[in-house]
Amino acid sequence: MRTLRRRAGRNDEAGISAVWAALMVTTLIAFAGLAVDLGNWYLHAGRQQNAADAGSLGGVVFMPGSLTDATTAVHEIARQNGFEPSQVTVEAAARPNQL
Repeated sequence: MRTLRRRAGRNDEAGISAVWAALMVTTLIAFAGLAVDLGNWYLHAGRQQNAADAGSLGGVVFMPGSLTDATTAVHEIARQNGFEPSQVTVEAAARPNQL
């Protein structure tokens, strides 16, 4: 009788490795997707920051003389970097030679 119970107990646990493998694969795929999303977010944030820096450096050469020319230059640089000029806000800063 004892041998029958032992064998029955071992057979009940026969599929546990498949269950664990399915759980681990699901978890790994979820973390891989999260890593791809985070990488994409950082890429777009870097592109936005680079476009903002390029626009401010390109427009500041017209300051303090003409905010209109500076705004035009910033909008053109934003367009060259793939952003719509309507998405860009240009303001003069505390110093007259800052954007």
